[in-house]
Amino acid sequence: MQPSVSSNVSIQTRRLHESDPTLVFLDFSRERLGKEGALAIASALEGNTVLQELSLESNLIGDEGVVAISSALQKNETLQKLNLKLNEIGKEGAQALSDALRHNSTLQELKLEFNDIGNEGAAILAVALETNTSLQRLDLSSNDIGCKGAVALASSMEANSTLRELHLRLNEIREEGALAIAWTLETNVTLELLDLSYSNIGNKGVAAIAVALETNVALEDFDFKYNDVGDEGIRAIASAIEMSEDLDVEDEGIEISYSDVASSIPVERPKTLEKIDEESQYNGQ
Repeated sequence: MQPSVSSNVSIQTRRLHESDPTLVFLDFSRERLGKEGALAIASALEGNTVLQELSLESNLIGDEGVVAISSALQKNETLQKLNLKLNEIGKEGAQALSDALRHNSTLQELKLEFNDIGNEGAAILAVALETNTSLQRLDLSSNDIGCKGAVALASSMEANSTLRELHLRLNEIREEGALAIAWTLETNVTLELLDLSYSNIGNKGVAAIAVALETNVALEDFDFKYNDVGDEGIRAIASAIEMSEDLDVEDEGIEISYSDVASSIPVERPKTLEKIDEESQYNGQ
């Protein structure tokens, strides 16, 4: 049986519906909303003119709930951040969100970690990224996305000019997906953070991205820990930094460090790569 909406949710939803001028952030995390709660919130969100950030994390609203929220997003013009982590969202939900992203021009952050987006859902979202002009942060961590989904997302980045952060950790991106992302990085000038940790991209995947970093002028943070990366991948990253002769170089340096050994590789830091996160990988753990 669908749990009833709590009195707190009812009160906050009423405030949302009335566009309470003090209600700019709303956290409904772990409120056991389900589909019923999502439908009520979506109805209020559609005409709201104040709310900027909404968290529906861990409510199991499913695809039906996301379809309703997505429909509201097509009309809402103030929401900037939306957290849909842990909500059993699959392909149907991804399609609804993709439709919303093609119409919405205010949403800047979308968190979708720990759902069931998969390769098809990732490809559907990628279509929206090609034309969306507002989204700056997309988190698809732990969504059963493989190399095909990664290739689709990478392809969309060739046209996208607003996304600043892409989180794909805990997916099976593998070497093929990393190669596609590397190809895109050679020309992309907006992505600043890329998280491919726990994604099984291996030495070749890291090396391919390292080559792209020699010409990339935007990426500041690349996280590739827990990918079975050994000396070959580490040397490729270090070489990419050292060989970036065409980039402006700051005086301070950077260290690529290994937390389980007492060694590091100190190199100068170009402005395009402020942080390399490769913890706990030297021994392939």
